[in-house]
Amino acid sequence: MKRLTALKAIRLRCLDCSGGSSYEVKNCPCNRNEGVLEKCPLYPFRFGKRPKEKQPIRPTRAIRLYCLWCFWHLSLQVKECPTMDCPLYRFRFGKNPNYHSRVIHRKEEENAEN
Repeated sequence: MKRLTALKAIRLRCLDCSGGSSYEVKNCPCNRNEGVLEKCPLYPFRFGKRPKEKQPIRPTRAIRLYCLWCFWHLSLQVKECPTMDCPLYRFRFGKNPNYHSRVIHRKEEENAEN
């Protein structure tokens, strides 16, 4: 089974937010401040790909900002997030858990060789 990347997690979240419609994701109004909508930090990455234009933040940082928005900018609430089935859950701290586990695995292999 392939690991879920930050970009794929963002795509899944955007599809969920748009009722599963790729058309709605494409025409997402969250890139403008209209009414009650805030500018969504996931917007540039909504297609599950890096945009051609350089972005000021990485996908993992965008997820962190989104999770903070979801919990009214309370870090403790993000830490205790009960929504484990959210595709962004593993990335909610702004770090890539896939990278971290690779580093740990590599260090364990190096220690085993010594």
